[in-house]
Amino acid sequence: MIGLYRFVSYAIASFLRLVLWLRPSDAGKWSQRLLLDEYRGRYDLWCHAASVGESRIVTRLVNELLTNHPGMRCLVTTMTTTGQEEARRRLSDRSTVTIRYFSIDAPHLMRRALRTWKPSAIVIAETEIWPNLLLEAHRESVPVYLVNGRLSDRAVRRYRLIVSSLEKLWPAYARAWVKSDDDAQRFRQLAFPEKRLEVAGDMKLDLQIAPISSKERSEQRADLGLRSSDWVLVAGSTRPGEEEAILAAWSTRRTKRPLHLVLAPRHPERCSEVKALVERLGYSYLAVRKGAVPSPSQAEGHSDQPSIRVVEDIGWLRKLYAAADTAFVGGSLVDFGGHNLMEPIQCGVPVLFGPSLATVREAADMILERHWGEQVDSAEELVSVVAALADGARVLEVDFASLPTGPTARIAEELGSLLHAP
Repeated sequence: MIGLYRFVSYAIASFLRLVLWLRPSDAGKWSQRLLLDEYRGRYDLWCHAASVGESRIVTRLVNELLTNHPGMRCLVTTMTTTGQEEARRRLSDRSTVTIRYFSIDAPHLMRRALRTWKPSAIVIAETEIWPNLLLEAHRESVPVYLVNGRLSDRAVRRYRLIVSSLEKLWPAYARAWVKSDDDAQRFRQLAFPEKRLEVAGDMKLDLQIAPISSKERSEQRADLGLRSSDWVLVAGSTRPGEEEAILAAWSTRRTKRPLHLVLAPRHPERCSEVKALVERLGYSYLAVRKGAVPSPSQAEGHSDQPSIRVVEDIGWLRKLYAAADTAFVGGSLVDFGGHNLMEPIQCGVPVLFGPSLATVREAADMILERHWGEQVDSAEELVSVVAALADGARVLEVDFASLPTGPTARIAEELGSLLHAP
């Protein structure tokens, strides 16, 4: 299986290089992915993050490391454009950090990258398994560290089909800091070496955000065309099927005050689909973008309909949550395992979520234990709870004094010691 993967990845990289040679105007980020740009440089640490969530973990870790080791040269790579934007935003003042796209995981490209950059170590966030990177790193004696490692039951079922191949990759890891005992057990089921496995806790708990002031909250609402007195539900990171279920249930609300719904799809390319869905169900909406005046739909003006906003871009979900009275985090009413439940909590906003929690179980348990939010089993129940909260029949509050901390500082200290060991 590994041999086939190496051959196919090499063939794909070679084909894409030919395409870019024939059509150089299409290069863009692909020149970075194929190492055709000015990629030279030497780095002490190479950190990789897939998208926005992983970028936040990695950038917090890099900032901790640079606080203790100011001269450390770090390379941060991402898979997605949004992940790259997040990394640039959080590391913009760090002169020793370079940010670029992750190369295609082809053996010759990974070999070239490692021999050029000569990192002392590689850090990978969560569960990015790139066989050629791991194999080439092991051959070049570059240790790989997994941070905030996690595995869902679904992932374990898939990986069990290729466990013999995974056993050839595990030697590359010097250590895996995983989120929970359950995640550790899942790694063990895939024959990951026990002595390199450590339960550290969830690094997303360290993504602390200061309480939102009333002034900032009013400003965030103004950006959405909302008043301070409006009652707002922000449904963030929604997945296909969730928007339709929520909108279908929205007509059943019975409240004493108007409700406002902000829909922020997980992927912005779905915005047209979501807007069409809103109109098909007979609602009006405002299209909103960061820093732009809300744009009304053609159906706007139906005074008997609730005020609905559809977010057309990403990168400001924290600001959206800050404008909310209550948040719903998507990927949980449908079978995606949930998304970051702590982000609204860290804005001081209670959170609602569905039953699909495979990747966020620990955070969900903590939220329920502290009464910072509630689990709902359907969109109908979601709307019912929202209505009760809006009318004051039910109360959820976030107590900042009891916000937990995660393991980022400790991992940064251990990693720094390993990198600077004599």
